[in-house]
Amino acid sequence: MRLEDLRGRIAVITGASSGIGAAAARALAGADMKVVLAARRHARIAQLAAELGDAALAVETDVSDAAQVAALFETVRARFGGLDLLFNNAGLSHENSWWAAAHVARGSA
Repeated sequence: MRLEDLRGRIAVITGASSGIGAAAARALAGADMKVVLAARRHARIAQLAAELGDAALAVETDVSDAAQVAALFETVRARFGGLDLLFNNAGLSHENSWWAAAHVARGSA
């Protein structure tokens, strides 16, 4: 599929507040797609949405919270009727007990 084939389609981009997510939003909006910007940092996605104009909608979302993800997709459904592309770009990092133990062990050596 070519980027031109996506005109008028709806994309949801998680992790859209910076880096690859923001670049993807700019590229897809530039291809005449509607982009839903999802990220925890609302100020950043609001600024990006203002830059992109009518092509963008900012929805503050923490993808580690199932209720917020459900609310995101309900917003997309209500506003656009659905979506055509999901760009899962948000990164999650959880320190687990193994990592904590390794850190302590390394510090005590």
